[in-house]
Amino acid sequence: MPRTATGKRKTARKPDELKRAEESSAAGAQLARRIRQIDRILLDYYGEPPSYTGLEDPLDTLIRTVLSQNTSDVNSHRAFSELKARFPSWEQAAAARVDAIERAIHSGGISHQKAPRIKAILAAVHETIGDFSLESLRVLDTGQAM
Repeated sequence: MPRTATGKRKTARKPDELKRAEESSAAGAQLARRIRQIDRILLDYYGEPPSYTGLEDPLDTLIRTVLSQNTSDVNSHRAFSELKARFPSWEQAAAARVDAIERAIHSGGISHQKAPRIKAILAAVHETIGDFSLESLRVLDTGQAM
């Protein structure tokens, strides 16, 4: 991590800290101008970053997260696609035997560990919420959702 001239660690500036730095010193103003310049260059080159629209059910995201453990993105995406092709609904996956889930997600690696966890997650969600969806969590703040 970069250090100041006195040896202290430098930390990333937050936007309000950036504004104070800009107002308080010429060096801060120069830094703020440079950051805005870099931001414009990145926006021109890459465009606006995509925003999370939250179209996917949070349960899908949770299962994708399980499948992403200890594997590449390519393999975890493939495993999720194969799981959804084999079991179009989470209700079907929850009713399936663990070995059937394991075969469906084999391309994602360590399927013998992930399959029982996925089945347990589906059972817990259904028992807790009464549905195979976590959509109801979207309207809750973090404390309520936990």
